[in-house]
Amino acid sequence: MMMKPRYLAVAIGLILSSAAQGADISASAIEARFNAMEKRLQQAESRAAKAEARATQAEQQVKQLETRTASNEQQTRQVAKTAEITQQQTADVAKRTETLASNTKTSSSDNSGFKFTGYARSGVIMN
Repeated sequence: MMMKPRYLAVAIGLILSSAAQGADISASAIEARFNAMEKRLQQAESRAAKAEARATQAEQQVKQLETRTASNEQQTRQVAKTAEITQQQTADVAKRTETLASNTKTSSSDNSGFKFTGYARSGVIMN
């Protein structure tokens, strides 16, 4: 099917004229769109600034928590070391106590101490 050039020219003209009428190209419309775009841009910049502030605050909190964690780990190590020393001292005291107890048992079983082997009578003797 062959199209005549005149029909083609009319069709193109109608398409272009209707597109031009549909697009509002007035200066006030362009200015309104530009103002709306600027407003959206300012809102986006404001959100970005708030997000940066929150990120900075979060970084500071992370640093504080890392510092606390490090000091807690150091304190935990010190407490563990102290507990180990205390446990060792307790074991030493227990050994000394056992040694003293065994020495006391052996010395009390020796015959070197006081021994009472006499007869005891109750009562009062009067002349």
